[in-house]
Amino acid sequence: MVLKIPGQEVDEEQKPRSEKFKLHISEKGAKFDEDIEIDEEKDIEYFKVPPHNELSETDNMYDFKMNITVTRVKEEGVCHISPLPSDMPRPNVLSQGLKMLSSLPPTHKIEKTIQQWKVGDMVDKWTLRPEVRDFCGQFPVYRLEPFTPDSVSVGRAGDEGYSRASRTRRDMEFPLCDNSIPPCFPNRWLYKCKIQTSRCVYYVTCKVDSQQKVLSCASVTRHLYHGLVCCTPRCS
Repeated sequence: MVLKIPGQEVDEEQKPRSEKFKLHISEKGAKFDEDIEIDEEKDIEYFKVPPHNELSETDNMYDFKMNITVTRVKEEGVCHISPLPSDMPRPNVLSQGLKMLSSLPPTHKIEKTIQQWKVGDMVDKWTLRPEVRDFCGQFPVYRLEPFTPDSVSVGRAGDEGYSRASRTRRDMEFPLCDNSIPPCFPNRWLYKCKIQTSRCVYYVTCKVDSQQKVLSCASVTRHLYHGLVCCTPRCS
């Protein structure tokens, strides 16, 4: 992987404290730009990555006041909410980190992290701040929950990964891909699970030395994968 940054733009007319960055990324033969916008006044960051290498578009909003990640999925007309990454720098720190990134060699350390999620309950949009509601528009908002089954083998479409579970565990651990119900009792169901959609985003990590008052950024770039899991039941 190669990651470069050509410089940043400042949008002073629309957002007085808004900065825009563009990362040039090479990943497994694919070359694309990741667009980043930082709004220090609203404590919000926007990341957008185009589709590449069979991954879907990433359109994320990181809200540091509510500590949430908001993913806008235009092709499905929906928004998803998940926790804010624990090592995601706040807007003022991220801005410094991205500027430092331009001085690093293109082969600096990039760490890959994979997270798997299932779709949970719908969120009341009026509990969210106006910036989140504007970002999602008319799309409904659903909360994502970590997918951590005890006995399911999760793979991509076409991979075998069957496991039996009761009806109560189905609702907790086995998000269904569609409404197809097999003609047998739920306690005899076997599940085939897959990564339904995958997205990725790049960001820098930063550490603050409180004693020396020194900010160290971009020593590690995080390559974060989000996989949305669903399962299809069949009779044993």
